Amino acid sequence: MSEAELEENFLPPQAQNTKTEGGRASKAATKARKKATAAADQTTAAAKTVAKTKRVTKKVLAEVETANLKNKATRAIALADKEAKIAAKAAAAAVNYSKRAAKLARDSETSAALARKAETAAIKARARAKGAQIEAVQAERRQDYNARTERAFDRRVAKLSQIAETAEIKAEAAAKKVSALASRAKAEADAAVAKVKEAARAVKQTEAAARKAEDTTNNIPPGTKETVAETTAVAGQARSRTKTAVDGARASVKAVGKLKTVAATALAAAASKAEADQAAERAVEAAAKAARALAETGKDLKAPELYLNRELTWLNFNKRVLHEAEDPRTPLLERVKFLAIVDSNLDEFFMKRIGGLKQQVGAGVHDLTIDGRSPVQQIHESVELVRDIQRQMHEIYLILIEKLRENNIFISSCADLLPDELAGVRAYYLENIFPLVTPLAMDPAHPFPHISNLSLNLLVTLHTTEDATPLLARVKVPTGNAVPRFVPVGTGNQFVLLEDVMASNLDVLFPDVEIVDCEIFRVTRNANTERDEDIADDLLEMIESEIRDRKFAPIVRLETGAEIRPLHKGMLAAELGLNEKEDVFESDVMLGLRDLFEIAGIDEPSLHDPDHHPIDNIELQDDQNIFHIIRNKGPILLQHPYESFNTSVVRFVREACRDPKVLAIKMTLYRTTEDTGIIDYLIEASRNGKQVAVAVELKARFDETANIKWASRLEEAGIHVTYGVVGLKTHSKLVLVIRRDYNGLSRYAHIGTGNYHSGTARLYSDFGLLTCDPAVGSDLIEFFNFLTSGCQPKRRYSKILVSPRNLKDQLLAKIDREISKSSSRSPGLIRLKTNALEDPDITEALYRASMAEVKIELIIRDTCRIRPGIPGLSDNIRVISVVGRFLEHSRIYYFRNGGNEEYFIGSADLMMRNLESRAEVVVIVDDEHLCQQLHEYMEMQLNDSRNVWDMMSDSSYVHRLPEGEQPGSHWLMIEAANKRHQDAQKAELRRPKAIAKRSKRG
Repeated sequence: MSEAELEENFLPPQAQNTKTEGGRASKAATKARKKATAAADQTTAAAKTVAKTKRVTKKVLAEVETANLKNKATRAIALADKEAKIAAKAAAAAVNYSKRAAKLARDSETSAALARKAETAAIKARARAKGAQIEAVQAERRQDYNARTERAFDRRVAKLSQIAETAEIKAEAAAKKVSALASRAKAEADAAVAKVKEAARAVKQTEAAARKAEDTTNNIPPGTKETVAETTAVAGQARSRTKTAVDGARASVKAVGKLKTVAATALAAAASKAEADQAAERAVEAAAKAARALAETGKDLKAPELYLNRELTWLNFNKRVLHEAEDPRTPLLERVKFLAIVDSNLDEFFMKRIGGLKQQVGAGVHDLTIDGRSPVQQIHESVELVRDIQRQMHEIYLILIEKLRENNIFISSCADLLPDELAGVRAYYLENIFPLVTPLAMDPAHPFPHISNLSLNLLVTLHTTEDATPLLARVKVPTGNAVPRFVPVGTGNQFVLLEDVMASNLDVLFPDVEIVDCEIFRVTRNANTERDEDIADDLLEMIESEIRDRKFAPIVRLETGAEIRPLHKGMLAAELGLNEKEDVFESDVMLGLRDLFEIAGIDEPSLHDPDHHPIDNIELQDDQNIFHIIRNKGPILLQHPYESFNTSVVRFVREACRDPKVLAIKMTLYRTTEDTGIIDYLIEASRNGKQVAVAVELKARFDETANIKWASRLEEAGIHVTYGVVGLKTHSKLVLVIRRDYNGLSRYAHIGTGNYHSGTARLYSDFGLLTCDPAVGSDLIEFFNFLTSGCQPKRRYSKILVSPRNLKDQLLAKIDREISKSSSRSPGLIRLKTNALEDPDITEALYRASMAEVKIELIIRDTCRIRPGIPGLSDNIRVISVVGRFLEHSRIYYFRNGGNEEYFIGSADLMMRNLESRAEVVVIVDDEHLCQQLHEYMEMQLNDSRNVWDMMSDSSYVHRLPEGEQPGSHWLMIEAANKRHQDAQKAELRRPKAIAKRSKRG
């Protein structure tokens, strides 16, 4: 039932009638006010006429005195009296009208009060109806959840029973086979033993004959030579029989060895049956634990109040980022940068999230999210939170402007400039800006112009002598394309805003016209223009079409300066199809604070963070071939930005492209840049005769145009380019290299958490793994085949988890395993570090684990649905968010597993889209040394004070150390990387040097 229908059904008849009467009374009051105003106007006109008449009368009297025109004066006086009487009557009428208007106004106020009461009753009725509807939906969800839980439990038990039965059948068959083979081996062994015994007897006889022959050799009588020959022949035959027996014994031993192998296989099958039985027992135990905990607490794990909203938690993350702009411990220009980051994030939020919610509203979607909110509710609550964030941003901006001024960086207005400075700015405008400006009139002859996304615009009010009606014109501020928003004044660090320069020089643009006013506005368009890939004939062409459509997508936000006239604001909102109350945002500071990146980039070292130069990974400091290093030293863990991206990942790709023993390279590309050089290296590899295949994700948000360009360049070079699997976004970060080594083909791989982008590699905190593990290589070959063919492999992945195939199921299974293995003596432990925790199933599983006394530590950067610290439900869950110099971007998953610890790293966040709608890869890290590095990193983040925010059960965050100079985890990671580098250099200096041999002169 729609909201309008609910209002109609739940509004009482009296309230409806009262509301109607109130409307009529309001109209009558309005009409009365109009009449009173007209009467007052008539009174004013009459008074003016009387005054004019008196002036004329005085003049006439003067003429009469001089020209004896007394008769004319008399007539004038009579006429004046008549006009005065008319004026008096008009005044009396005006008074009557005023009295009637006052009475009608009082009646109107009474009716309006009744209307307000009716409206209040209607609102309450709608609220009751909405509450009943939500309660009905929640009850239906609870019933559905209970039914799904029972069905899922039954399916799991049935599946485990089936696995156990299959394992038992296999074990019985193997046991029978082993028994038969053992019997056969026993018979063959007995025969071999008999042969050996026979050979031994023959050997003894031969030895006895030999001894006898040796004893008689010295006294050989005549005619006995023939006997000796016979004896020698007999001995040879005996030796031959002995050799045959020994060979038979060896063959028997080999047969027994084979039988042992078969027996071991059978034992393994029996062990797998035992493991299946144990897994079934663990699953039943975990389900029982969860059931007991649920029964004790009475909690419904599907209840909306247990889940936080995705949009609101993401906006709250931006409040934590904004705190870095406010924190005086942060260097000044870094504070300016954080302010620009938040504004850029809000632009993206309106383009993607608000745009998507508005599309749902437009399509009539009223489905509630897991947290019980409709699209309309989410828009309203998000907008209110954004307004609060923007108020803070404006306050911080004013503080930063003053701090910049104290440090000799000035953002001035043209009104503050000296005459010679103003002249210099005008000359700059005429030379560099004026040719780019195009004024567009806004009148019946000129339709309302197209306003591009995120563009800054001047709304100019003009007045001409020919037309009394003011004219309006729109002038776009041409920022971007190497045109700065902050125009330099002179040679120092003084700037004026480009729009201020343009507003001060409108006389050039509109000559011989009066400039009445100049106001500023900015618009944001919806970026959700994705189409159905299944119906696309050409995915590349479809994406290009989407990019074109985005330029004309609906507008979702209007920003204006605070000084804009209400009439103009309403006009703009109406022309742009926006709700003036909900979609219009006023600002008393500059619009588009994201352009402050220009100021943040000023070269003033004392106002920035100390320089950070990534060090080379200590395992990769040798100049030898990188593939030799990986093969000899084992897997290598890379930590960016603390360790260099260029001397590790880029080097890996570069050497693969140039190594003559490399036969093929396969890679995924989500985001990259020209500076990284990877595109050029892949093209070089193709020209060097190597097989190169690249999966380019065309739908990478706001990087679609760049990725289309990269894909085209790669295809032109003869590289096999695929756009991934239809319906899945390829988000994994992989490079696979096939190389011919001395022992055959080897597979070398890089698996990362971040993009192959040298720019973000210096700003984002990420991990990467270099390995030549054959199992990992085989898994990745299957995964790349899936990307290029769309067909899932039959074999199971052994060391990687892949979405959407098995990643989510495996994570849920590992959480259940942690529940089953947890005990009071050895409690379970789960540590998850990810950008977002949004998936409802993972969230629910973590709640169940907490109720089963599993300790859960979550490092979640932004979106987080879970509520920690609820007694009996999530009191074993701890959530922190790390915000500092670098953007946390890595994903690490850890499970204690009863002491057999497991670490995973990869590209997937714990969001429904990552686990179900993207091609993601997560790899297990099983090297003990690398696991220790991950452990130290997690401990450092969990124990951070400077950069950590602790999440409370009410979803608020508390800064752990709001003041003080204790270093944060980012700084500690920089120091740790530098120490590793220094220790490696010292070890290299202590290593004995080889002494060259002197050449010998002949």
